[in-house]
Amino acid sequence: MKTEIYEVRYKRLIKWKGYKAYLLKEAQHNYMENIIRYDQFFKRNPLYYSSYDNYQLRFDENSLDIIEKYIDLSLDKQKLFDSRKILYDSNVKDFVCYTDGSIKDITKEYVSATFGTTFYNLSLQKILELISSYNNWISSTRAEIFALLITLLIAPSNSNLTVYTDSASVISNFEKFKFYNFTLVTRQIFKISNNNILWKIIMNIIKENNLSVNIFKELI
Repeated sequence: MKTEIYEVRYKRLIKWKGYKAYLLKEAQHNYMENIIRYDQFFKRNPLYYSSYDNYQLRFDENSLDIIEKYIDLSLDKQKLFDSRKILYDSNVKDFVCYTDGSIKDITKEYVSATFGTTFYNLSLQKILELISSYNNWISSTRAEIFALLITLLIAPSNSNLTVYTDSASVISNFEKFKFYNFTLVTRQIFKISNNNILWKIIMNIIKENNLSVNIFKELI
């Protein structure tokens, strides 16, 4: 059953952006029933579905879990959920975070970038460490941005984050966007020279989860 749901969820799904609807083609009626009942993505307050040749499921995108909303196919997706639960269970609202990103095996044929974040309480007692990697469109700056991104994704809502990074680019861009209260018009977003989609996601997460974030240069 898991394979069937996965197949429908990721291979037979077309999004209607204008109507916030999803169209599932070539899906049998029992597939839809199982999706509604078991799948985490589709069981969130569906507004409509039908058992015709083309199945429609309408819902409010704003009700999606923030990890589900921004992370799709990732081997580390469950690690994000597990890490966030640890942070929520810690009952801490003020965190000190150290982020880092780097490129590995740069002289070899297959290059990968590793990034991670470590959460502490204000007494600098370690709460958790999360490390991941990616292997497309490699750059050291993008790795540092990903480190900040996963930090914000797993941070509890309404929490206060003091983030340390050794990336001057991340700090300067973050401060520029913070000046605009993380609210940029489309023209401003397209003017971001690199990684504008990642920065837009970061700004969305900060606003949607009501996070207070300050970033400083890590002292080596």
